[in-house]
Amino acid sequence: MSIELTLNAIKKAAIEIPIQGKTYVIVYCEVKQADLKFYTINPRIYTALHSGNGIPTQDDIEGYLKKMDHVRELRDDIKKNGGLLEPVLVKESTREVVEGNRRLAAYRLLAHTDPIKWGRIRAFVLPKTVNNSDISSILSQLHLKGRVASRENVTR
Repeated sequence: MSIELTLNAIKKAAIEIPIQGKTYVIVYCEVKQADLKFYTINPRIYTALHSGNGIPTQDDIEGYLKKMDHVRELRDDIKKNGGLLEPVLVKESTREVVEGNRRLAAYRLLAHTDPIKWGRIRAFVLPKTVNNSDISSILSQLHLKGRVASRENVTR
């Protein structure tokens, strides 16, 4: 895996996860947040920014997210905690943050005030062999199943 070269990772650790019946090794590390890209086909972002001209640009996405109250609140929480509680999920082959676009935007807001402290972000990096179907499965589990189930357990 070329994670060291492609994402300039430090503090690496390998973790195995099952996705659609296959086991993948993902890397937990810190990466330069400036090297990452927003996931342009994120349904929430795509729906909000899609125009007849095609896929939104990275600048469009970043500008949209930075204006959101939730992102500014998240920025304040991250600053208060001294970092992320939950790492972003990055597709190694494209450097896209497939899960955590708002966290990335919050980090970029923080980096405007202190680029050294907020220059690196915690990430789980998916290997190049993970395909779009696998990513859809991960996102489905995180968004539709995992977090809803977690909230239900907390309220019981």
